[in-house]
Amino acid sequence: MNESPVVYVVQEPPKVRGGEGEWPYKYDINKASKFGEVRIVLSWNEVKNLGTFRLIGLLKSRLAEYTEGDYLLTIGKPTVMIVAALIAVRKAERIQLLLHDRATDDYLLETLHCDDFRTGEEDVRS
Repeated sequence: MNESPVVYVVQEPPKVRGGEGEWPYKYDINKASKFGEVRIVLSWNEVKNLGTFRLIGLLKSRLAEYTEGDYLLTIGKPTVMIVAALIAVRKAERIQLLLHDRATDDYLLETLHCDDFRTGEEDVRS
């Protein structure tokens, strides 16, 4: 079990050619470190080269220590993000998503309460 929060970056962001032969990420995921330790779950190549069934197995394995206090940074292929969220729903009462806000160039927290989906009852939260 994790002692401090982890930010699970579901899919490694693409890289762009930088100066002096560097290949930085297209998106700055370091800003998410204010929420916890940043860990990349799937590499760009894994998502590109592996089929969905294999990716599901990797996601289950690499999110095995996910807890309610952790975060999912939503970036990458929609199917991969959905599967990661479904795995998280089975492990926690809420999912904390980090969404990139273009206006502030920072990450905003959105919390999904899983019981809202399990019971089928409507609950309006502010």
